[in-house]
Amino acid sequence: MKKMKLFVFLLITLGFLSNAYAQKDNKEIKCKGLTEKKDEFTGQITKSNSTTLCFGAMVIGFRTSGDKYIVDFYIKINGKKDGSLMIGEPLLLKLENGEVVTFKSSKEVAPTGNVSSSSSTTYIVTTYVTEYACTKDDLVKIGNSMPTNLKVTVSGEEYPYKVGKMEGGIILKNAYCITQ
Repeated sequence: MKKMKLFVFLLITLGFLSNAYAQKDNKEIKCKGLTEKKDEFTGQITKSNSTTLCFGAMVIGFRTSGDKYIVDFYIKINGKKDGSLMIGEPLLLKLENGEVVTFKSSKEVAPTGNVSSSSSTTYIVTTYVTEYACTKDDLVKIGNSMPTNLKVTVSGEEYPYKVGKMEGGIILKNAYCITQ
């Protein structure tokens, strides 16, 4: 009887483990956190989602409306920055399979400066919120291979970031879900 209970326990445990590993297959991804809005005038549906990176200093999001795909990006930089993020400046995502997906900024964005404080320290933070042109094929690539690194260029300065496994998994899922 004890052997039978042990066998059933091992069978159930094996079932849970195989289900957890099966989640890596894109067919098993559950698309939660996807926002859908319908334009009351045109009837067109816009889908969007986002991922917070680097403890809130960056946010990357994907958006689609009809056959148009957009990458939304937010970055917070310590210090006062005066230069604009220019049209064509790149946002690069290096994928686990070694491929690099490049997006080009589609509009010029002026910086927004804020004064923040914590305890006895006051400091200035500059933020940029912009969008990048992309294709469905770009998002399919990201949805099939997890991003490991990100690099954004703002006013000629590069800001690299090593994407953690959890963050990369969320970006992968979000890219996959926006193309469905």
